[in-house]
Amino acid sequence: MVPLDWAIATANLANCQRVLAERRGDLVLAHVALADLREAEAVLREGGHEVNADIVSGYVTLAESIVAELTS
Repeated sequence: MVPLDWAIATANLANCQRVLAERRGDLVLAHVALADLREAEAVLREGGHEVNADIVSGYVTLAESIVAELTS
């Protein structure tokens, strides 16, 4: 149960960081959020929590878009 709790908490924090990165135009924070979201998604998938992993996957897509936008 601990990995699930960690992954959900990490995904929530990273999603907040993603929003802040977008609002501030902060590329470094966007990269941090993206890395954490990817790691949380992987842990959720490894634990068989596909529904939660799919939700986090959507956040990963959003974070990738922000990184791409801030990089260009």
